[in-house]
Amino acid sequence: FRTLKPGALFATYEWLVTAKYDPANPEHVRIAQEIEYGNSLPPLRSLADVKKAAAAVGFEFLSAEDLAEDKVGTRPWWSRLSLTKWSRYLTHVTCWVTEKLGLAPECSSHVHGVLL
Repeated sequence: FRTLKPGALFATYEWLVTAKYDPANPEHVRIAQEIEYGNSLPPLRSLADVKKAAAAVGFEFLSAEDLAEDKVGTRPWWSRLSLTKWSRYLTHVTCWVTEKLGLAPECSSHVHGVLL
């Protein structure tokens, strides 16, 4: 905040839970934790948490858009993740082989498995 000039804008991209997230629902918690683990993220927060944090350091919150929401005439973001059983197997084997050859970081195939 100290490095922004007066009147400057700050934009950010955050991974957040939606208003439908229920912290008392074990399935919601499991999914959030797998997303955090598989993408090396800190604990996911809500939009309300982000707005509160921004206000606490003096930012004025101007707008927010949920890019995961379905827009009219578009496919949901997760449709791009639809893979056949064969393509999932092939990408997993590729991760394993490149890991064993030292071309990919250790545990790449494990992370790939979590993301499947």
